[in-house]
Amino acid sequence: MGIQLMLEYFVRYGLIFLFVVVFLEHLNCPGVPATVVMPTIGACVAETKGNLFLVILISIAAAVFGSCVFYIIGYSFGNPILDWFNKKSAKTKKYTKKIFEYSNKYGNKTVFICRLIPVVRVLISLVSGVLRFEFGGFLLYSTLGISIWNTVLISFGYFGLKAIVH
Repeated sequence: MGIQLMLEYFVRYGLIFLFVVVFLEHLNCPGVPATVVMPTIGACVAETKGNLFLVILISIAAAVFGSCVFYIIGYSFGNPILDWFNKKSAKTKKYTKKIFEYSNKYGNKTVFICRLIPVVRVLISLVSGVLRFEFGGFLLYSTLGISIWNTVLISFGYFGLKAIVH
């Protein structure tokens, strides 16, 4: 999805578009890179004088919801679903192997750290479900990590555009 098209959709559909894009990204759907989407939406919010706080909250809610769904998929289908993802890409297999290693060593705290690392920040939900992490801890550490990630990316676009324009 190109940036221009994304901006058109955001202007047309607003926060619903943001919610859907962030939700899908947290289900590991291809073509929805948050590192492009969120700063762009932050810039769009600055340009339209929208509510930065509300946009950040919606993005966090969508990401947490998507992460919970991906966790449930991992919990419900276990290793077969993880194997399916690993077959799609050698990189994915490498990342999930590392996540397993760190998860076995640090437990739910791994979720927080992984939320701050591109690529693995989405895969951690699936792995956490497969490993059957305690859901409350998963939710807490996910929400904390997602909140930091989304706030930084959206704010980067928002304040970056303001700095360039002024």
